[in-house]
Amino acid sequence: MKAIRMLVATVVLGVTSGLAWADLPPVITMGPGFKIVVNGAEVPVFGFDRCPQAALDPQNTFHIPGEQAKACTVIPSYQSEVKVRMMLRSGPVVETWGVMRYGNMLGFRRPDGDLVVPAT
Repeated sequence: MKAIRMLVATVVLGVTSGLAWADLPPVITMGPGFKIVVNGAEVPVFGFDRCPQAALDPQNTFHIPGEQAKACTVIPSYQSEVKVRMMLRSGPVVETWGVMRYGNMLGFRRPDGDLVVPAT
């Protein structure tokens, strides 16, 4: 799970991973509960896609056993938008993020125009 989160964090932040564009995976997956920063707070993000086995949280940290298999965010190389569910303190919020690709970098833009920043 940490490897997947690190890959996504590296790709989202736009840090060069040392891979050529052709070597990047055709599908990027954010596991359930991937954390981003929203207004200075860490917020877990869940998707609506079926998770590849490697992306599931083995400790079931987020306690969504029936839904966890469909809580990933899967981003194929051709996709320009992705729907996510953020667990804000005020309650869950569904957003559609724009997917931005620049060479071998990948980023996301929220509907309010802010860039998505992974929590450290």
